[in-house]
Amino acid sequence: MKKIFLTFVMLLTSCAAKAQEVPSNHSGVSSFFEQYISHYNEFFETGDEAAIEKAATNYNDPIILFDAPVAVLDNTNVLSALKRNLGNYRESGVREMRWLAINSCMLNQSTAFSRNTVTQLYPDGSVYDTYSVAFMLSLASEGWRISGFTVLKPETDVNFMCSMNK
Repeated sequence: MKKIFLTFVMLLTSCAAKAQEVPSNHSGVSSFFEQYISHYNEFFETGDEAAIEKAATNYNDPIILFDAPVAVLDNTNVLSALKRNLGNYRESGVREMRWLAINSCMLNQSTAFSRNTVTQLYPDGSVYDTYSVAFMLSLASEGWRISGFTVLKPETDVNFMCSMNK
């Protein structure tokens, strides 16, 4: 996992030589993530897989999953993974996901980096799980799309990407 994370960091570092911190609301990244998670919550509430299909439209085709091993996933694999993972969460009783933090910065005009922290909640509001995800986003004609991501340990600090060249 450490090698994969270092590869991810090196990729980001090469893209961030002139990183500029831009408030998320100015770049549309926060709005993107709010609508993205709303599809998950629609599925948790209704069980309707059409919501997962809507969520899958937020990913580029293909995307890079920085995991062990690193994988390139096409839309079919992304949709399958979303159905499996969100279905498992729903079966475990999760009924809502909520962003605790969205920390984004622009790396250039059409690329953003975001380290977000999400919590998964049971119907009574108690926490099922909390974790962080590092996202690479690219701006397409339809708006922001996820190009790559990795799940992080909560204590992993990758926010240095957004503080370079201040």
